[in-house]
Amino acid sequence: MDEDPNQVENIDSDDDNNSYATTNQEFEEDDLDYDPDFDANPLTWSLHTNGMRQLDFTKNEGLRVPVPDNNPIDFFLLLLDVVFLEGLVKKTNAYALELFCGHNTTSKSRITKWKDVTVDELKIFIALLFNMGINQKARIQDYWRKMKTFIPVYGKFMARDRFLLILRCLNFDMHNPDDRLSKIRYCVDYFNNKMMEIFTLKRIYPSMKEWFCGEVGCIFDNISKIRDINME
Repeated sequence: MDEDPNQVENIDSDDDNNSYATTNQEFEEDDLDYDPDFDANPLTWSLHTNGMRQLDFTKNEGLRVPVPDNNPIDFFLLLLDVVFLEGLVKKTNAYALELFCGHNTTSKSRITKWKDVTVDELKIFIALLFNMGINQKARIQDYWRKMKTFIPVYGKFMARDRFLLILRCLNFDMHNPDDRLSKIRYCVDYFNNKMMEIFTLKRIYPSMKEWFCGEVGCIFDNISKIRDINME
């Protein structure tokens, strides 16, 4: 028995309509957050906080984790923990290998003397680097001079060539060409997550502009002025 092609087409059309109607019904049932009055009465932003409902702050502000002895080094290691230092060691050693295998490397290149840095050695390097910020010299080589007018402490902990080599290979890069902050993304993400983990702020201000504005003027306005000057 031959089937009527028009009848088959009508059946297929009815099935499509029923499927479309069922899909729309399921979509409307799932879309529970839709507010029909939103388009008629859209929300508007304002710098005034009058009439806003005050939310009570219930968390305990301050440190979330105990500090062993309350010594400066304890707080320092609370921020720069072993996880961060191990990640920094891994990236630095990987970058040193990349430099060693570079096409510009010769037998006389300083990178040929590279030995993988360790966490303990990196701690010494960071300590010397911080001390250089306090005891400033005209040249970095001056920190290793043995004259009486200089402080001969740096050579006791690390050789000059080794310090310069670690400084050359120190690397935070995550190798993401699409991220303009990739060279420091590792540090930024680490410290943001670390502060959320160990510290609770007192409160979150309702207006960020009120937070950054004071007697010296608004920081956003100052940044805009600096940007305009740099663009000229």
